[in-house]
Amino acid sequence: MSSQDEEQEKKQMIKLIGDLVTSSDKKIDDKKLKTVKKRCKNSDNALATVNAELFSQLKKNNSDIRLLCLAVFDELFTRSHLFRNLTIEKFEELTILCTGVDSLKPLPLPKQSAKQLQSKSIQTFKSWIDSYMEGYPKLKIVYEALKRRVNFSSATLLNDVDEMRREAEREREATLWRGRVLQVDKEVTDNQDAMDQCIQESRNCIELWQTGGQPGLEDVRTANLCDQYNLLYKRHIPLCKTWTVTLSKAGRHTNHELFRKCVEMKRSLDAIFEEIIKLGIDFEKLNSSRSVVEDVPKRKKGEELFSDPTTLAANVKKYNKLSEFPAKSDFLADSNPIPSTSKDFRSSIESNISLPSTSKSSLQSKEIKSEMNENVKNIKLENVPVIKLSELVSEYTVERDMDLETVWLNGERPQDAGIKPSAPTIKRVITLSDEFEPVTRSCRYPLENGTLCPRRDRVKCPFHGLIINRDDQGNPVNALLEANKTEQPSELANQKETPSLNPPTASPAKKKKIRQSRKLLSEAKAQDTSRARLEKRVFNKAAVKRVARTLDAQDKKRAKSMFSEQFNYSM
Repeated sequence: MSSQDEEQEKKQMIKLIGDLVTSSDKKIDDKKLKTVKKRCKNSDNALATVNAELFSQLKKNNSDIRLLCLAVFDELFTRSHLFRNLTIEKFEELTILCTGVDSLKPLPLPKQSAKQLQSKSIQTFKSWIDSYMEGYPKLKIVYEALKRRVNFSSATLLNDVDEMRREAEREREATLWRGRVLQVDKEVTDNQDAMDQCIQESRNCIELWQTGGQPGLEDVRTANLCDQYNLLYKRHIPLCKTWTVTLSKAGRHTNHELFRKCVEMKRSLDAIFEEIIKLGIDFEKLNSSRSVVEDVPKRKKGEELFSDPTTLAANVKKYNKLSEFPAKSDFLADSNPIPSTSKDFRSSIESNISLPSTSKSSLQSKEIKSEMNENVKNIKLENVPVIKLSELVSEYTVERDMDLETVWLNGERPQDAGIKPSAPTIKRVITLSDEFEPVTRSCRYPLENGTLCPRRDRVKCPFHGLIINRDDQGNPVNALLEANKTEQPSELANQKETPSLNPPTASPAKKKKIRQSRKLLSEAKAQDTSRARLEKRVFNKAAVKRVARTLDAQDKKRAKSMFSEQFNYSM
């Protein structure tokens, strides 16, 4: 094969590898990969070209491209001895570009693809080392070097921040579960004797009840059996179930001996509980009949009456505490004289009305309400306290000494102090600096009804545009303006009617749109836009400092020219 053919084949192979690892689908094309394998099988030069091109593509700042390159590396590494030797010679560069072990050269974007590239490359390298370490001594050296930086079990870096965070979270969860297991162990130790005693007592109660127990609570054996049922159902069985659930969720942090003990205890409790259920006693009905309604202590007489803020007695009690309240002494006087003080009033109510407790019937409450209504009706209206609005609201006025030459006037003037107007007014005075020029001409545009527009404005009529000089018929005095206006539409009409003698010139050629490539690009090229270049110039540190110095100099110059006599600006 001539050198020209070799060069042509090399270019074809480079193009084929480029298309294979920069596909926008982010997947390896099986047909192109098969072609690469076939050519590499027939020629060692093609294999060397592929290896060099793959390392060239790996240097692009795009994790998707590197991920596809790694897949091609894996396909050829497992098939060719020459390719393995070429790859192992540059294995350090390969690990830096794929795993990100060098903190100064982190993996490029996209972030999700970078994480996938890191884990996938570590797994791939581990499989290569396990398969070919015996035949390639350099791989053994590579493995010893990678062990210090890479965790092969989790496919992450040892100093990876995310992995360290996940490890800390796992340690925290392990500590939490260990604490819960210890808590369960303590609770089991504290309740072991009580549960064993409950099981034994339940068996004794079952045996006694079977000898002649009665279903009612009058039987002591039934009452004891009901107590054991409640103790098992409401305390021991739920507690034992919680222990087993906690120990089962603890996983590898659980105490297996303790878990076995809790399971056996739960089986014993469930068995004795099923024996109690088989007796056919309605324990729910027995528990409801045993519930005792607590007697609510009776209130003192009059407490409910004075505690309700909607009652008349409560309002009297509240206002009698105020010394300034203008209440009359005979406020509660009626046909039968009753003392006017609040204490006497309360004592009279207490003597005449017996307040019900919470346990009395609604009939007694209705009687008390009727008695209260009668007492309210007996109160004379002329004895009800009256509060004047003038006693609650005090008058206030706003007075201001205003100069007569001011623009705004408010309030009363000093010379008019004796005269108080009924409704004060506000007067606003506006001073005009120039003389007023009246409008002397109107629009005079001819209207459809034969008259002229009477609108008077200085410059422009809102209906007919600019105001110009017109005669008595409404025709413009300057005919040239009107002639120009009429000639322009006629010329346009003539241009439309008269066909053009010159043939139409070809329309300017449209600018071709640049077809965007569908291949994956390097991150550096994707970010190299005109906006990015301008930002690099505008936000350059030197440019920002230069602009800041200029602005500071201008501020200093302005402050010196305006405030140089002040001490603060002279520093």
